[in-house]
Amino acid sequence: MEDPKALALFQEILKKTEAGKLAWDTTAEEDKFVAIMLGRYTLTLVPYTTIPLFGERQESPSVTLEDEKQNIIVHIHRNIEGITEDSLQQLLVFARRTALHADEKIDEILEELQKPELTIISAKYGAGAVWRDVTSRVRTKIQSESLNVRVTNEELGGDPAPNVAKVLVLEYRFGDQTPESRTIDENAMLTIP
Repeated sequence: MEDPKALALFQEILKKTEAGKLAWDTTAEEDKFVAIMLGRYTLTLVPYTTIPLFGERQESPSVTLEDEKQNIIVHIHRNIEGITEDSLQQLLVFARRTALHADEKIDEILEELQKPELTIISAKYGAGAVWRDVTSRVRTKIQSESLNVRVTNEELGGDPAPNVAKVLVLEYRFGDQTPESRTIDENAMLTIP
């Protein structure tokens, strides 16, 4: 069916949604999103189309524009000439991303994943001639490519030299950077970075 106004409206909704300029929000129903226009019109996007006479749902997204009295102004679906299933699915994907703030969450995860990896090359704990290799134990303490651990007998698996002040000697690197060394006194806090 031809509906040039509905087609023009849909194209603008899709363009503004893709550009992040239409503020879609979630609803109590899963995958149903709304956006308020001009303070008095509501766009509702659902992942299905309801067939008017039978009330059946088809697996194709649709958009409804309602006024402040909940009168349906226009119902946009794939049976309107120029509107495809793919373009409706595209609108649904972008509206969902906007409503769920997905881009911010993806950016946060990407930032975490792109951090240079912290590698513990070696770690030994002790004093004088008595040392214990604690490399694997220190590696288990890495969280989000950082290390925060108190240098104690308990944290490092026992006391290699009773009644003697001990140190942790650590060699580490981030990604492909030059290795660094640190010496941390017993009972001090080791924090990297």
